[in-house]
Amino acid sequence: QESRLIQSGHTPHLTIAHDPLEAMFKKLGFTTLFRDKHYDYGRVNVMLLNLHDIEHLRAVNSPFAVVYDRISAINEIKEIEEILIES
Repeated sequence: QESRLIQSGHTPHLTIAHDPLEAMFKKLGFTTLFRDKHYDYGRVNVMLLNLHDIEHLRAVNSPFAVVYDRISAINEIKEIEEILIES
């Protein structure tokens, strides 16, 4: 999944989280890619946030889905205003 994002020009948002924080990051929309041992932090979950997977963000009720919807609505209003100005 990550390599497809990079190939398409998107920047992946990665984080590492200990087990007690994994659920919180999943509520934000992160998915666990794999578990590994970090040299400083011990056992961690390597997680990815794909801000272009709106369906996933909506499915987990991520606050980022709300932000996306608001920005989309603002852009639609701007497009309508431009059409009205040109008319």
